[in-house]
Amino acid sequence: MQVHDFSIVTYVLWGSLLLAVLTIITSELVLLQNRLGLSIRMGLPGWDFSQSWASNFTGAGMIINLLLSSQILPKQPDDHLKQTYSCLAVFFATLIIVAPFLYNLFRTPVKVQSNPQKPEKFDLQYQGYAWAFLLASVATLWGALGQLVTIIFLFEEIRGLDFIPGSAIRLLQILLVIVSGSLLFHAGLTVWSTVKSQKDHETQGQKALFSALGEKSTHLSEEEKDKLKMPQLKWPLL
Repeated sequence: MQVHDFSIVTYVLWGSLLLAVLTIITSELVLLQNRLGLSIRMGLPGWDFSQSWASNFTGAGMIINLLLSSQILPKQPDDHLKQTYSCLAVFFATLIIVAPFLYNLFRTPVKVQSNPQKPEKFDLQYQGYAWAFLLASVATLWGALGQLVTIIFLFEEIRGLDFIPGSAIRLLQILLVIVSGSLLFHAGLTVWSTVKSQKDHETQGQKALFSALGEKSTHLSEEEKDKLKMPQLKWPLL
């Protein structure tokens, strides 16, 4: 089985996208069931080595793909096999770069009160939406999962070269499948917890502002109360 077969490349690309979309849709349904709407405002994205596990997977996977495909796969007259693996590796890594830009594309400035003790003082913070975060999460998860699936097919090519016992490679492929499944499960949980933490922070911030205002808060209209917002937290990329 050779991965440069068009049907296999199609399965890697669109199969990983389908699984990513289904995972994020499941998280979205859980959010809606818990009354966490898609219009929740969120802070800025940031990369964290200890928490951005999907991004780390994709970056490391690209390096592994490029090294293995360039150094181990046999030369062919047109080098089509190596080029296919290289293109897949770069494609999925690019998704990780694109993901935060998708979220930032829909940010808007929001007036916030940085100091609860001085609620009359406003600052501007650019905030996005939960639905844009879900869109960015799809791109991130697609990149991470696609990179893992590509590595699985790459080792299938290596297994046919008899450099390593086939049973050892098959065991590694099974482990990579388990990692891919864990990736999907953990992504779903992380998306839900990230949106929930943003909503909880917004609610707690409003309570702190109302407390600082004291009796004045009782004279505010509902519209004025909604405008009282603390700066939202940064959230780590998947």
